[in-house]
Amino acid sequence: MKTLKRVNTFMIEMIVCLFFFSLAVAVSLQFFTEANRRQALSKDITGAMYAAQTFIEKFEVQGTDVLKTDYNTEYDGSVKTIHFDEDWALTDSLSEFYMKVEIAETGQGVGDEYKLIVSVTQNKGGNRNNVLLFDAETVKYAPSR
Repeated sequence: MKTLKRVNTFMIEMIVCLFFFSLAVAVSLQFFTEANRRQALSKDITGAMYAAQTFIEKFEVQGTDVLKTDYNTEYDGSVKTIHFDEDWALTDSLSEFYMKVEIAETGQGVGDEYKLIVSVTQNKGGNRNNVLLFDAETVKYAPSR
């Protein structure tokens, strides 16, 4: 009778140890999952920042010609949408990321002044689920020719 009680206590102790171990694994797994999600978001934000910054720097040098030479579209005073795939390569169709470029002429006086607004968004399938990753605004002055 004594050995039966000792075996029973040992089994209860093993069950309690397994419970605490599984609880520790569940908490640790949540940490790793959250770290992975944050790493992916950080990668996307960095890519968005580089895409927007590259466009802004090219716009500073080339003006509105950058749309034609580097992004295969013409400047016509409207908002332009430029699409990127998951590796931040240009695509022609709706894909993982898109950059909206708004160029407004605000020139007064001697030259032309352009206000550039760039926003990069991750397409998650529907406007409500889209995530704004980066936005920037700059002004470029172009003297008259």
